[in-house]
Amino acid sequence: MTGASILLADDDASVRLVASQALAEAGHRVRATGAFSALLKWVDAGEGDLVVSDVYMPDGRLFDHLRRIKMRRPDLPIIIVSAESTVLTAVEAERHGAFSYLPKPFDLDELVAAVQRALPKRQVVAPPATSPARADGTLIGRSPAMQQVFRLVTKVMDTRLSVLIHGEPGSGRSQVAHAIHELGQRRGTPLVRLAAAELTPDRFDRVVLGAEGAVARATGGTLMLTGTETLSSQSQGLLNAVLARVPPSERPRLLAVSRHNGARLASQAEFDVEFLDQIGAVEIAVPPLRERKEDIPDLLARFVTTATDDGVPARVFERAAIKRLQEHSWPGNATELARVTTRLMLTALGNTVSMADVEAALSGSAAAPMDGEGLNPEMIALVKRHFDAALRSQQETSPTAYDALVGAAERALIELALDVCKGNKVRASAAIGLNRNTLRAKMEQFGLLSPD
Repeated sequence: MTGASILLADDDASVRLVASQALAEAGHRVRATGAFSALLKWVDAGEGDLVVSDVYMPDGRLFDHLRRIKMRRPDLPIIIVSAESTVLTAVEAERHGAFSYLPKPFDLDELVAAVQRALPKRQVVAPPATSPARADGTLIGRSPAMQQVFRLVTKVMDTRLSVLIHGEPGSGRSQVAHAIHELGQRRGTPLVRLAAAELTPDRFDRVVLGAEGAVARATGGTLMLTGTETLSSQSQGLLNAVLARVPPSERPRLLAVSRHNGARLASQAEFDVEFLDQIGAVEIAVPPLRERKEDIPDLLARFVTTATDDGVPARVFERAAIKRLQEHSWPGNATELARVTTRLMLTALGNTVSMADVEAALSGSAAAPMDGEGLNPEMIALVKRHFDAALRSQQETSPTAYDALVGAAERALIELALDVCKGNKVRASAAIGLNRNTLRAKMEQFGLLSPD
């Protein structure tokens, strides 16, 4: 059974985005607008099973239109949301026959629950198993930092512009790319993910070109390039040339996911300015979790629901436990929070998760990333042991030092993960947070693949 048709009216693009996502995840079809003129046109045409609307928008006030709506569609439920959370607003909503009134900022679960209550029973549906834009819950947030992300998503999703999405691993960069694709005009077209690690010159033709190549599979859709900061200058030029040969009507939109912003990419000697122009027409910075800690309770609720759906016993988090989670630095961002949440639900002795449970889990969680200030003494000693003499014997930096050290560290980490996971590449890739295709490419690069 399909869900209901929801007409959503709000002049705040970020509110339209998150509310549309939540209602779509609940199985409904959403048509959103930032003007009463469009809303009234849809209502007069008989569209929609329910209306969710703000009180004030640039072209008027909802209460001035409610009598007309009620006269033409007396059975149409209306849910009012408003930043003016005063008793007068609530009273006026009641007098005009609104089904419900929610003050802003409202909880998305409350909105979905209100919609389900307002709809005829035949239209109440179970949420689908997955949601393309919020499958792991990282695109939740009332924080100003995430609201800015939502605003930018709404501005670019219906354009053809390339977008550079940058931020720390685990922050939700790929989810932002999925949201741009799934919520925009290209939804329903192919979304092809391409890892930069696959684009070595010897594999380029096989991975990118031909009928089975990434560019052909993404025709008319979206090409999502991950690990963009690691792409060699040769591969940048090759990819640029390939995309230039594709007719504009068939050329896939390029969404580049990177740790680094455009300015930092431009400072890299390997990075070609022409390619940067190709991928970075617009930039979206995804904030780390430590800069949006007010979103942690909502993220936690989402991860608890996801874990419960996966068969993990339900648990209730005590207030002190939630507060302790908000105090943590979260070097692994929302992805780390999701892992810790599941671990807490599995290891808690009772039906509740306490602050002591959280303390124990966090003391065993992954250490902060080795990124400058967090570089530990063992790694410094390793660098000194292997490269100190070579660097000091030259008056300038060895051009091979970086590649040699990073390659040695990558190989050791991959070998260890494969050993711990008994050769299971799927588990190994999940254990170290590496895309499976990227892991296979790295294994091939280091000669770790079995000769089968």
